[in-house]
Amino acid sequence: MPWEGWPFERVALLFTGLAFFMMWIQVGLLHWGGAFHRWQMWIPVLYSPVLGIVGLGLTATLTRETVTAGFAFFGIGLLVGTAGTYYHLKTIGRYVLGYNVRNFIAGPPSMLPMMYAAMSAFGVLALYWAAYL
Repeated sequence: MPWEGWPFERVALLFTGLAFFMMWIQVGLLHWGGAFHRWQMWIPVLYSPVLGIVGLGLTATLTRETVTAGFAFFGIGLLVGTAGTYYHLKTIGRYVLGYNVRNFIAGPPSMLPMMYAAMSAFGVLALYWAAYL
């Protein structure tokens, strides 16, 4: 499949798929460092490669069925990122002195689950462009 003539949606889905593989490494390392002390920590570790495969698969094939499935997968990714943001901020608030700069530095990364949600939203947006515009 040549790069020339690729629509932006296809490039965006390729980027999204590759980004989820990179986030998978980061999320896996950080949650491993946190000793997976909550079962919820497994969700993004197991779901990130799924979103990576979905992004790369959609890059290759955009049909009505794959777009519908992509909306569902990336929608779930958006929920996973939103829940992760909640859990990370809740954990930071439990540290001594609560929400101060030191706890944001030493605690769980508050921006990573937000990026997870943002990349999922970007996947949804790319699919919307591909299907409806």
